[in-house]
Amino acid sequence: MPTKRSQRATAAVVAGAAATMLAPSFVGPSASSKLSAVTSAPAPVAASAPASGVGAGASILGAGAAALAATAAVRPTKRCAKKDKAVRLATATEVDVDTECINAIRFLAVDAVNKANSGHPGAPMGQAPIGYLLFAEEMQYNPEDPKWVNRDRFVLSSGHGCMLQYSLLHLAGYDSVSIDDIKQFRQWGSKTPGHPENFETDGIEVTTGPLGMGISNAVGLAAAEAHLAAVYNKPGMELIDHYTYTIAGDGCMQEGISHEACAYAGHLGLGKLIAFYDDNGITIDGHTDLSFTEDVGKRFEAYGWQVLEVPEGNTDVDAIRKAIKEAKACTDKPTLIKVKTTIGFGSPNKADSHDAHGAPLGADEAEATRKQLGWNYGEFEVPDQVYDTFRKHAKAGSEKQAAWNKMWKEYQEKEPELAAQFKRAVMDRKLPDNWTDALPKVTPEDKGKATRLHSQDCLNAIANVLPEFMGGSADLAPSNMTLMKCTGDFLKDSYSERNMRFGIREFGMGAVSNALSLDKTGIIPYCATFTIFTDYMRGAIRIAALSQAGTIFVTTHDSIAVGEDGPTHQPIETIPSLRLIPDLTVMRPADGNETAGAYKYAVERSKNESRPTMMAFSRQAVDNLPNSSIENTLKGAYEVIECEKPELILIGTGSEVGLCVDAAKKLDKKVRVVSMPSCEVYREQPDSYKSKLLPADVPKMSVEAACTAGWGEFADAFVGIDVFGASAPGGTCLDKFGFNVDNVVSCAERLLEHLACTKKLSAVTSAPAPVAASAPASGVGAGASILGAGAAALAATAAVRPNKRCAKKDNVVRLATATEVDVDTECINAIRFLAVDAVNKANSGHPGAPMGQAPIGYLLFAEEMQYNPEDPKWVNRDRFVLSSGHGCMLQYSLLHLAGYDSVSIDDIKQFRQTTGPLGMGISNAVGLAAAEAHLAAVYNKPGMELIDHYTYTIAGDGCMQEGISHEACAYAGHLGLGKLIAFYDDNGITIDGHTDLSFTEDVGKRFEAYGWQVLEVSEGNTDVDAIRKAIKEAKACTDKPTLIKVKTTIGFGSPNKADSHDAHGAPLGADEAEATRKQLGWNYGEFEVPEQVYDTFRKHAKAGSEKQAAWNKMWKEYQEKEPELAAQFKRAVMDRKLPDNWTDALPKVTPEDKGKATRLHSQDCLNAIANVLPEFMGGSADLAPSNMTLMKCTGDFLKDSYSERNMRFGIREFGMGAVSNALSLDKTGIIPYCATFTIFTDYMRGAIRIAALSQAGSIFVTTHDSIAVGEDGPTHQPIETLPSLRLIPDLTVMRPADGNETAGAYKYAVERSKNESRPTMMAFSRQAVDNLPNSSIENTMKGAYEVIECEKPELILIGTGSEVGLCVDAAKKLDGQVRVVSMPSCEVFRAQPDSYKSKLLPADVPKMSVEAACTSGWGEFADAFVGIDVFGASAPGGTCLDKFGFNVDNVTSCAERCLKGERGVLSNGSQGKH
Repeated sequence: MPTKRSQRATAAVVAGAAATMLAPSFVGPSASSKLSAVTSAPAPVAASAPASGVGAGASILGAGAAALAATAAVRPTKRCAKKDKAVRLATATEVDVDTECINAIRFLAVDAVNKANSGHPGAPMGQAPIGYLLFAEEMQYNPEDPKWVNRDRFVLSSGHGCMLQYSLLHLAGYDSVSIDDIKQFRQWGSKTPGHPENFETDGIEVTTGPLGMGISNAVGLAAAEAHLAAVYNKPGMELIDHYTYTIAGDGCMQEGISHEACAYAGHLGLGKLIAFYDDNGITIDGHTDLSFTEDVGKRFEAYGWQVLEVPEGNTDVDAIRKAIKEAKACTDKPTLIKVKTTIGFGSPNKADSHDAHGAPLGADEAEATRKQLGWNYGEFEVPDQVYDTFRKHAKAGSEKQAAWNKMWKEYQEKEPELAAQFKRAVMDRKLPDNWTDALPKVTPEDKGKATRLHSQDCLNAIANVLPEFMGGSADLAPSNMTLMKCTGDFLKDSYSERNMRFGIREFGMGAVSNALSLDKTGIIPYCATFTIFTDYMRGAIRIAALSQAGTIFVTTHDSIAVGEDGPTHQPIETIPSLRLIPDLTVMRPADGNETAGAYKYAVERSKNESRPTMMAFSRQAVDNLPNSSIENTLKGAYEVIECEKPELILIGTGSEVGLCVDAAKKLDKKVRVVSMPSCEVYREQPDSYKSKLLPADVPKMSVEAACTAGWGEFADAFVGIDVFGASAPGGTCLDKFGFNVDNVVSCAERLLEHLACTKKLSAVTSAPAPVAASAPASGVGAGASILGAGAAALAATAAVRPNKRCAKKDNVVRLATATEVDVDTECINAIRFLAVDAVNKANSGHPGAPMGQAPIGYLLFAEEMQYNPEDPKWVNRDRFVLSSGHGCMLQYSLLHLAGYDSVSIDDIKQFRQTTGPLGMGISNAVGLAAAEAHLAAVYNKPGMELIDHYTYTIAGDGCMQEGISHEACAYAGHLGLGKLIAFYDDNGITIDGHTDLSFTEDVGKRFEAYGWQVLEVSEGNTDVDAIRKAIKEAKACTDKPTLIKVKTTIGFGSPNKADSHDAHGAPLGADEAEATRKQLGWNYGEFEVPEQVYDTFRKHAKAGSEKQAAWNKMWKEYQEKEPELAAQFKRAVMDRKLPDNWTDALPKVTPEDKGKATRLHSQDCLNAIANVLPEFMGGSADLAPSNMTLMKCTGDFLKDSYSERNMRFGIREFGMGAVSNALSLDKTGIIPYCATFTIFTDYMRGAIRIAALSQAGSIFVTTHDSIAVGEDGPTHQPIETLPSLRLIPDLTVMRPADGNETAGAYKYAVERSKNESRPTMMAFSRQAVDNLPNSSIENTMKGAYEVIECEKPELILIGTGSEVGLCVDAAKKLDGQVRVVSMPSCEVFRAQPDSYKSKLLPADVPKMSVEAACTSGWGEFADAFVGIDVFGASAPGGTCLDKFGFNVDNVTSCAERCLKGERGVLSNGSQGKH
């Protein structure tokens, strides 16, 4: 495609056309097992297979330049006087040292990637000048002491280009990266893995892979520097005085995590953070203008950064020098240096194209590049002058450290107290003696309270004795109870304080907190949110475990006892899914002593081991337990009610332990009650202790208010919840879902009667009937709800609202006590007081937002929107999304007033809060607007606009802070969605208080950078006409979405609570409600609505009905004039049905057909479907050539081509998921799919969960589904991903094993999307697999079936995906009768008749599962398990499979052990760790 970059004048020859890059598959042995555990690594192996062709990530190096002048603020300028000094593209042998050094970096990268036949050469070739200047001139570092406390830090956020960093470490003299290590790039056991790993290579401090993580880590490192400098530095003795540098690419800029962290950095004014934006304009899909057209510099200016530009970063080294100097001169802002580079610079045929991104140049192109750049050296050959240049600077760094050591000695003499603290906490990273004496202790006689309150006590006790303990909450401090009372807020002018105000930025918060630990300066970081919102930061939690960050993740509201906030806030699968992450310890304390024990464990694990811990605390009160103690907690499980010879053991966690105690008292048996605060800690106990506590011959039943998966490891029967919760008071939820004494007792009795010893006794499978509210809410909630609506009274053009009201000057809502008020005021106040009264009656909810947003809602539902309450699903209705969904009483009030039967006044009186994650709604709105644009382009004809409607959304400060809003809104601006109108409710209040605690960006400027029109209403409480005018202007702009920034007052009209967080998440109360009535002149009782209000709204609704009648008339005409399109519209859009025989298009294979990767089978199926289903549309998060998800029969859905169906989402997984969900929820028959690597579902997990909860028919296509990903390493290798996704209620996960299973998976997914509006997630292999005997679409639809049939089996092997073929091969080697079962979907298999399930998997036959994923959950189907419960490694895919036990020999050995009676985990991949 044409590119503006093709005009760039460089000496490198640029390929003019973009080529499609397909990531080649590795074909090699596949094996899956969980029987052996190896603790040492085998020797490195040579490269033998191509890489995935894609990778992304970040790595951090501590470094610096000791040769800097003593001031260290500005680099010496002796080189700056050389004018126009550029890196010459010369073929002559005489070249300057800059060129020589830069090219040495380039060719080490080229040669290493070529030798590995895998990797990303393009980024290092373009970034080399930046890396050279940092490591050879600017940074202070000492290779002899990589952990020197005052080193400069370096973060390679675009970590897929890690050969840049390995080259720099080698050239600088780090022992960890020799030339031989570089030659072993991406091989087993190498110090140079596919993404940098801090636990493998000295000089690299953090392991990151997912894009955006690195620049976010850099923010944390810079924050650590600012804090430590403020605490310890004294005049003339600056112990801490260093910079953090990072290089980030286009992908990092697109990810939501970078928005969150960089906005936070700007808010903090981190002047020693310098980020280079490698603006090379290329991603995996091709040129960035396919998906990414925002003004990055303007966005960063909106955050409060200084932005500098280097227009020619390939050659103009002095311009980069100058920019660094300017960056250092700016001390109160972080700096972004936007450097224009060419990916693959110097390559005659691949530069400036994605061919240089994720594949080797190849021998011929490498040679051509040598000639082009005048590099007259062989492979891996480095001139001595290059080494001399880098080593000279490194030596200066050593001298700089020597000077620092001298200063440190002086400091110890002059500041003995601070020096002692610095030595212990920062340098030695040790805890003080007896620090645990500060932890509180409780007795059973002490009054019970919520464990979040016990957490508050512990956290504050620790804060008093550990000055290195710092952290904060994602704007939930009053609910998480995580504010330290002994210190102030860590802000721009108070860096010495320790309460971090992260804002509503969970993912960024996690990455920043990880870096505080990985800074290796002894900080013990914690960060907090609601348990459910760990989904938003799951990627950071996983990276904490992988990279050995000692982050303490504090979470509260840990179960359905959250109550009224409803299923969006009630964690069901969350805690069990987090337990699957390797090397993460999860603690769920049951009382005060267990909470203290959890904190002791977490703090010591952070400080002493640098490992993460996640803690989950209750919202509701719990009693203190007998026998609880810190010591017992540190065993992971212990007896709460002791019993010498128990007949039954009840195992509980958290708040359910008390329930077990109560149930035990009612049981007429000898019962032992065990509290298990941590499964991970318990597993580490001696076998003697474990067998005594939980003897094998005693029946055991677990009780936990979470999903039941995984409990088969410890118990025989399970009481839990495997469905989504409901909105009601917490106690009611617990009771209705079976967490009461009677139900637990009943289940225990059933177990004792041997009615169901090995199955779930009370795993709730359906939601109970709604219940009335009777208890206070959590005081917090946020989310999005979608309503289809519109205004039939609009003029026929529908482009601009009639202007009849605009002539009224100064028509404002009066704060009057008089009885005579205008209809605007009356309607607006009716909305306000319905919200006030409903929240008061429920004693739960969020009245403040509806009180402030009421004027906007009034204008939309009483004037602007086209909707028909008699037909809420009318296809051409306007759409409305309440993104700040915690204020849902606004929407309920509007629906009621407008005449929707779904919301009567009695329904409002029975208000039950339902909310969702912030930022989701505005992102959904983007999807709804995209659906309108697409359908209009496909179906509209002149004079017959079947699709012509607007999407409106109201979003708050929280939505603007979340990364998902960055992703989706940038995408909306790129698409130019002119019929999307977003109101930003700028009320300046969040849960923590005024937004200036954490949120000071210029939102309007940011949205302008995205390509939006931005309008402002300075007085949104009263100036109704200003809002009218803004809506009119928004509609007049047809080529851009519009953001209307409306300044409102939260709780408007409340004399004592307006403009404060008191109005946010709690009822006003009767007295304040009455005072508000007087203030606003509202002379009506509770839930009383004047007739003229109803008349106003109903009149507009009636006009909507008339509008639909006119549409129906047009539709009749359309059917006559466009019969073919009309037939398609009726089937696909109106009736939402699939065509007859559509499945005939699906490909079929035989065992004789050549095997290939299931992602290639997916490509075949996807394209076959695209040809017969015009409503099938979607795309990838910039991985189309790797996911194989490009439809060949259609073009790209872009600003000027809305009728096409390939969506170019960019590197925006979370936004992509939300947009895709909305395409389904639009209810116009679209079947949406979206694609990424399996591991990166972590980035979009919140959207996947919401798809299941909200019944969105999204099809989530993922590839690279196991450790067979290979060289990209553990950051890209899913271990726990698929098992954790299987825990999400109402999500079907499919992992096909061959071509027919892939076709069956697509049939299931498409039909489930279209017919049921339910989501499906599919996982496909990178490597080739054989086609199986007996596979078929029909068998796939059973969820599991026999691949190798056996009438009377002695053993059954159960495999999924690529491991089914391994099971087939192992079965051939085993003596005896072996049945091989493929189980492409556990969920589908569960739904089969019991007769089929018992015949396929008879209870009396031993069964062993084989899956290249963690083993948890397989106890439901198998007796023994072969899997991988540890992180993977960087090496060719076949090598990884073999080393981690997925080979025939290991599976056969494990099967033989299973036949001999061994049960449980037989191989967990630990044999591959080294």
